[in-house]
Amino acid sequence: MKVTFYLETSREYDVDVGNDEIVGLVNVRHYETSRDKDNATVRITVKKSYWSKGIGRNLMNKAIEFFNESTLHRLELRVVKDNERAMQLYRSLGFEEEGTLRDFHKIEDKHYDVLAMLVVKK
Repeated sequence: MKVTFYLETSREYDVDVGNDEIVGLVNVRHYETSRDKDNATVRITVKKSYWSKGIGRNLMNKAIEFFNESTLHRLELRVVKDNERAMQLYRSLGFEEEGTLRDFHKIEDKHYDVLAMLVVKK
């Protein structure tokens, strides 16, 4: 597995499995406004045919490693409340539930509740 790293105002990791096919992405987006400068959001996606292969956990570990080495105080994410697999992963990595955003995410013609989760440095 090859991990390619990009740096701009955010951190992104693309994963390919040796055949130049990108199968996953994690992005840590740092807020640039002065009030929110200690916060970042993490977003992840893994191609469905590569689920249950540890790629999502690997990518999230990279994001958490970046967070722990940074001056950031808070790392947050949002997940559709129906996505139990993802919520279980995030909880196992130390993310806690912060609250629900009702009808926040639209997929095709249906709205879904989204759970906000976070890790805060102590």
